Amino acid sequence: MSNKLEKLKNNTVISSLFKEGKSINNYPFRLVYFIKEQQSSDSFLVSVSKKNVKKAVDRNRIKRQLKAVINKMDIYHPNPSKRIVFCVSYIGSKKPTFLAIQKGLNETFRIFNKKLSTNE
Repeated sequence: MSNKLEKLKNNTVISSLFKEGKSINNYPFRLVYFIKEQQSSDSFLVSVSKKNVKKAVDRNRIKRQLKAVINKMDIYHPNPSKRIVFCVSYIGSKKPTFLAIQKGLNETFRIFNKKLSTNE
């Protein structure tokens, strides 16, 4: 994918993402996605559970690291005229290192890219 990912801010798109989206669980990450019929850049959302990670400082650190890794990811795009909207949730309870986040997200996006390429 050549263009930069945008932050997902639209509440209607976020709610439809969780209602209609498909998910991939790869502990400690959960990826929820759907492909939208719209010519726009791809959007993403990052979430860390307050239930699992109690301190806001730790949640913000994890979110910042997730965003840094996601922006460097190479995402398979089945059709350039469509838009991929996805949410990456950290569902673990321990504070991960940056390398653990990078390794886990690489594996999660490998599964995601494989699933997108087979569903063409």
